[in-house]
Amino acid sequence: MSLRPVIVGGGSAGMAAAIELAEHGVDCLLFDEASRPGGVVYRGPLRAGVDLGYLGARYSKALHTLHEDFASSAEHIDLRLNNRVVGGDHERLMVLDADEQLHEIDYSHLLLSAGCHERNVPFPGWTLPGVMLLGGLQLQIKSGAAKPLGSTLIAGTGPLLPLVACQLHAAGAKVAGVYEACAFNRIAKESLALLNKPQLFLDGLSMLAYMKLNGIAMHYGWGLVSASGEGELREVSLAPYAQDWKA
Repeated sequence: MSLRPVIVGGGSAGMAAAIELAEHGVDCLLFDEASRPGGVVYRGPLRAGVDLGYLGARYSKALHTLHEDFASSAEHIDLRLNNRVVGGDHERLMVLDADEQLHEIDYSHLLLSAGCHERNVPFPGWTLPGVMLLGGLQLQIKSGAAKPLGSTLIAGTGPLLPLVACQLHAAGAKVAGVYEACAFNRIAKESLALLNKPQLFLDGLSMLAYMKLNGIAMHYGWGLVSASGEGELREVSLAPYAQDWKA
């Protein structure tokens, strides 16, 4: 029986929690379904020698610091990669290991740090090769595995849109434009709250300035209508949204 704290999710939050426990001499068990810890944001390059300089100095510093601190705490962390939690109750978890063998794991405390998940709204053509979610695209950028050929159009809503646009351009990819579903006046109103977090506010302004400097158009209040192509993505149709969110 294991009465160690169990952490589900080996991204930045799960790793930070394990490091904090280790600093207090507490052993823990950490599960992640990926082959390496770090999550989408801080998993790092898939191959040695890949330079992620296009993501900026602050990102590189945070990536290395997190993994160095995690490595120095290794004696207190039982890391189980390629393990997927499939169920459980208030006493134990059911976990599938890398060999698809099922295990019952008892725990004293349970921390769920499974990360965020994108909400994709289906539209005509959304299953075509070449259409992908922002998280998957960002994972490719941050792993150094590949970058899109041709031009990439980014559509959806949220602060990740301009961030990924800047990262793509800095990595040498062509960005056809960014289409934010929310109207500009709504975003401007909500953005006032960021004045309490000056660094985030400045980061947002610097991304918009980078896009303008490099000719990447930012459109507000627009959304996807459909994607088309024979066997792969060739064309995307967009339109401005009405007040009821219909294009």
